[in-house]
Amino acid sequence: MATQLLKVTDVMNVLNISRSKAYSMLDQGDIPSIKLGKLVRVHPEVLNQFIIDNQLDNNGSLRDSQYLFTQSKLVNIDTNFSSEKEINHE
Repeated sequence: MATQLLKVTDVMNVLNISRSKAYSMLDQGDIPSIKLGKLVRVHPEVLNQFIIDNQLDNNGSLRDSQYLFTQSKLVNIDTNFSSEKEINHE
């Protein structure tokens, strides 16, 4: 199944920014976009990476959690879990 590209209004809603700010960020290349004639689209993984790359905590450091945009909603994926579980092989 092909990934559905996001419209500028989707980017606006996810980032909670104005239309002019969204177009400015897309035009400047802050968020890489795909241009289809006059239409502008963004791949969801590109927006995810933009959010991850720009997510800071109160100390100005990158947070330990990642965010995923999926089906018109932003989902927090906690990466602070222990993968060192004991597995019994009996």
